[in-house]
Amino acid sequence: MAEDTAGCPSAGRRRGPLVRRGCLCYGGRTFFPERQRPATGHDNKRTQMRERIQSALDRIRPTLQKDGGDVVLIDVSDDGVVTVQLTGACKGCPMSQMTLKNGIEKFIRSEVPEVKEVKAA
Repeated sequence: MAEDTAGCPSAGRRRGPLVRRGCLCYGGRTFFPERQRPATGHDNKRTQMRERIQSALDRIRPTLQKDGGDVVLIDVSDDGVVTVQLTGACKGCPMSQMTLKNGIEKFIRSEVPEVKEVKAA
């Protein structure tokens, strides 16, 4: 979140958090979530990798949805570990670990070679 005190009608008037007009004011400091800080080179690489992983998940999602399940991308770590959450029918399925490792992980690693592991949340 970017920090800025200009443009917020409640900045400096009240103690404690106050959400108003798309900003969060706290202790005289105003945070505008929609204003992103400029990304560093590291952030850009991580964002691009996350987008490629999300694209790969979007391509295999219909297969999971046919059986009443789904997968949600939770996190991508700096060391190439992807955390996903299986939902729907996949959540309680005894074969979910097999689906995760032999299906989802194998496909993601073929599409995004930087990924080292895919694990469940």
